[in-house]
Amino acid sequence: MKFIKRIYSSIPDYFKNRYWLTIILFVCWMAFFDNNNFWSQVSLKFELNDLRNQKEKVLQDIKIVKERHDKLLNDSKEQERFAREKYWMKKKNEDIFIMVKDH
Repeated sequence: MKFIKRIYSSIPDYFKNRYWLTIILFVCWMAFFDNNNFWSQVSLKFELNDLRNQKEKVLQDIKIVKERHDKLLNDSKEQERFAREKYWMKKKNEDIFIMVKDH
C-alpha cells in the first residue's frame, strides 16, 4: 500500500486531474486500440500511394493501346502486319514458317 501511495504522490497534480486522465486515455485508445488507429492510417496511406502509382501505369498503358488501336484502324500497312503476325495470314505466293522455342 505504501508503494502505491508513493507512486501516486510522485505524479504531478495536473495529471491527477480527471480531465487529463480522460484525455490521455482517449489518445491512447485512438492511437493503439481503435479500428482507425495510427498504424492502420499509415498503412492505408502507403497503400493509397501504391494504388496511385498503379493507376498512373495503367493510364499510360491505356494511352499506348489507344495509339496502337488508332494506328491499326487508319494504316493499311499496320493492318497487314497485324494480320500476318496475329492470324498467320499470307499472300498466295508466300510460305509461313513458325519457329517454336524449345526450353
